[in-house]
Amino acid sequence: RITSFNRAAEEITGWKREDALGRPCQEVFRSSVCGDACILGQALRHGRPVVNRTIFMKRIDGRSVPVS
Repeated sequence: RITSFNRAAEEITGWKREDALGRPCQEVFRSSVCGDACILGQALRHGRPVVNRTIFMKRIDGRSVPVS
């Protein structure tokens, strides 16, 4: 569940902070790596960030956005 959501996240996803808070992250970020390949889950499990990996997220308006 999303517990923090900054202005950059709003701009990238198109979601307003108050609408994103409390929702499952895959519902808001809708990335190409949600589920078993979740980068956030990998970072938490291994205790280090995942770097130099480009993924795609779908904004609230349906547009696909590359992020790294």
